[in-house]
Amino acid sequence: MPHKDRILHLNSSFLIIFATRPRNTFINMKKIIVALFFAVAVLYSCKNDFDVNEDWKETMIVYGLLNPADTAQYIKINKAFLGEGNALVMAGEFDSLNYTQGEINAVLEQWNGTTLVQTIQLYLDTLIPKDTGVFASPDQNLYKTSVPIVQNGSIYKLKVLNERTGKVVTSETPVVQTVSVNTPTPNQTINIVGINPFKTKWTSAAEGRKYEVVVRFNYIEKLIFDTTQQQQKHVDVFLGTFTSNTLNGGEVLETTINPDAFYSTLGKVILPSNSVNYYYFNLEFIYSVAAENFTVYMDIVSTQSATFGDPPLFTNIQGGVGLFSSRYNKKVSNVKFSIASYDSLRYGQYTEQLGFQ
Repeated sequence: MPHKDRILHLNSSFLIIFATRPRNTFINMKKIIVALFFAVAVLYSCKNDFDVNEDWKETMIVYGLLNPADTAQYIKINKAFLGEGNALVMAGEFDSLNYTQGEINAVLEQWNGTTLVQTIQLYLDTLIPKDTGVFASPDQNLYKTSVPIVQNGSIYKLKVLNERTGKVVTSETPVVQTVSVNTPTPNQTINIVGINPFKTKWTSAAEGRKYEVVVRFNYIEKLIFDTTQQQQKHVDVFLGTFTSNTLNGGEVLETTINPDAFYSTLGKVILPSNSVNYYYFNLEFIYSVAAENFTVYMDIVSTQSATFGDPPLFTNIQGGVGLFSSRYNKKVSNVKFSIASYDSLRYGQYTEQLGFQ
């Protein structure tokens, strides 16, 4: 099952989190589905102000990001609503947004060129609660499969049928291929301080357009008066967003860890305590990749955020509204501090007050 960890950036999901993702990784996925859904739902609801006799037209809203690194894939399928009254009140009603059980038949088709490799049935899943907000919660309908998504150049096509009305929506996406990380490697010791701080290099993935990199600082908290009581925690330090020139893969990308930014982030997030001691554990590097359509959507959202205007409605769903694309997360684990880097953690200006052991 995916972790409900609020870290993606892309770390990286819609009303839920598909998988563990870095805190700054790509975009807060809740904003994606809320922006898409609220824009369409309010648009249709507000039509009553102009013509209360206008016929209702079914508008299906679909959101999903396939990720080969996840053990399960979830597709969010909702409907826009039309009715008299306050749109915000209607948004809080489960039946306004969700199709009834058995109404939706959704499948994924894996295609290799012109050959249909397999048809994957998506099953209704109601186990993952939705966070509170404008729309009805905590219940929500998701459509799930645990069949692995393969990275062999296949195209995945989504087909959704409303069995009651005959409404059909479709979309398709390539799958982001594997990212190859040149440095660091697992168990490598890296130097963050000095005149030549560590530089991470990776090779772009086929079908991957946008990349976000996070270095995760893992540490342990132990109670001072009962050291058997301990908890592993982490801080994610965002290293930047990068765009490949092509979707072919094989392009070398790189970025350097800024020592001041790294240690000052730790000092801001981890607070001094009289009840616990802090112990450095290790580092992880997390590379999050977005396919082309996901990148386009994020660019639109970023433009809207910068200008405080309403973004154009982006959709790649035929017959409906929404986003169907892919992403991928690559981790390099158990990277280690150099002695000089560890000394900076213990005695540096940003983290000395934390008393790391």
